[in-house]
Amino acid sequence: ATSTLIASTFLSWARAMTYAGYFYFFACLAVFVWLALFFYLPETSGRSLEEMAAYFEEATGGEAPSGGDAAAARNPMGAARVVADEGG
Repeated sequence: ATSTLIASTFLSWARAMTYAGYFYFFACLAVFVWLALFFYLPETSGRSLEEMAAYFEEATGGEAPSGGDAAAARNPMGAARVVADEGG
């Protein structure tokens, strides 16, 4: 969807603001998005999936998946977990 929007607006926007202006517009947009994500998203390193699920549940007012197993509750197909054979 994004590439379609950019491709369909390129010629008209480039004529309206020059090629350099078009480049700088998207450069500024990318910097703005990066800064917004940098300050908005929480740090996740060192946290378990359960801690992150609890954090986002509290932040969004959502409900925790039932049954205690968050990964199984999110699986739409209801398939069992596949465990790799460690024996060799």
